Amino acid sequence: MPKRANHIVKESNAIARARLMPETGSLWDERIIAAIAGRNRTDEIEFREHIVDVKELSTPDGLSTSQYREIKKAITRLTRSYFQVLRRNGNFMNYPIFAKIGLEDGSVTGKFNPDLKEHYLELRKQFAMRSLPEFQALSSTYSQKLYRYLNSWRNEPETTVSLAELHETLATPPSFRKNFKSLRIRVLEVAHREINAETGLEFDWEPVKEGKRKVVAVRFIFDIRAARSAARKAALAVVIKPKRSPEDEEIDRLQAASNECFKKFYERIGKDCAPKKRSKRCQYCLERGRMGIRARVARQKELNLEGSGTK
Repeated sequence: MPKRANHIVKESNAIARARLMPETGSLWDERIIAAIAGRNRTDEIEFREHIVDVKELSTPDGLSTSQYREIKKAITRLTRSYFQVLRRNGNFMNYPIFAKIGLEDGSVTGKFNPDLKEHYLELRKQFAMRSLPEFQALSSTYSQKLYRYLNSWRNEPETTVSLAELHETLATPPSFRKNFKSLRIRVLEVAHREINAETGLEFDWEPVKEGKRKVVAVRFIFDIRAARSAARKAALAVVIKPKRSPEDEEIDRLQAASNECFKKFYERIGKDCAPKKRSKRCQYCLERGRMGIRARVARQKELNLEGSGTK
């Protein structure tokens, strides 16, 4: 098997976020496009024709006969494939991908459509980069599509994608669109595990809910250390109230009752109260509550007068 070249695919963010049409569940379409795109030199002003050995598209274990047949079918599909770049207000632009593509002597020969030059050549800003070997190590078509898409956001701390846009980007079947659990188990969890393990792109994700249950979007988090640090700080900031004993509850009750009694006599009526000898409320008030404070203040005034020699 030929040595796999360590090419880098450099493409505009618009193409990284574009839909590959017509939709296909095959791994090979994306791999072929990436293999040829990775051979484009971004300092060139025109596309060149490139030749890629089909064995470079496979895993290190090599190509099976059935895989070779799938690649031939993918090449035929790619003669009419296009990138659909979504724009505002439901507008879009379609870009046919190849000016020509074919299979010759076990190699893919292809040349990009000249209209794609602004998305691959002489890029200065708003572009994404991905490693071709890392991309080809992904074994799920959803992992490939999500990896291409998320690479255009990886310089941001996070991005939130509506569920509708995510389904369109990943070309999920109707059953996944009706049931978020299917999307979570069959797509997001698999892609998250595989991309984090096989590529240099590390991310976390979480559902964004409307109300208590309805998931309306997915938040992808790239600054994982900062997010985890913020989560730890938030957890530490939560004040956990200690469990209160019956004695604590009783003290609170006595304090409230003695305060109310004090307000009644001294703030509303303006009279001295007559503490009851057997009342816990009165005992609390005299020893620890408002009457106790009043007595201590009066005593301190007396001590101050004695200390100053005033009679």
